[in-house]
Amino acid sequence: MWRILFHYSDGGKVKIRGKGRISLELAKRYYEQYGLHSDGGFYQESPYKDYKPEHLTKVIFRLGKEEEEKHGRRKK
Repeated sequence: MWRILFHYSDGGKVKIRGKGRISLELAKRYYEQYGLHSDGGFYQESPYKDYKPEHLTKVIFRLGKEEEEKHGRRKK
């Protein structure tokens, strides 16, 4: 389980939850849809008391690196 929290300057909040592991494509889609006009979003894995929130852009970068290593490709 995981969640992403987005906070907006007008006080609004969006919480997205999912099961399993978040994919790179899903993280990018949520960032583009909700994160661009908010604080960028914070991703957190469950159990929440054991994992600290991590900025969604860092998660996207990490997942991108894992994809590159998995497929043996490097972007230039």
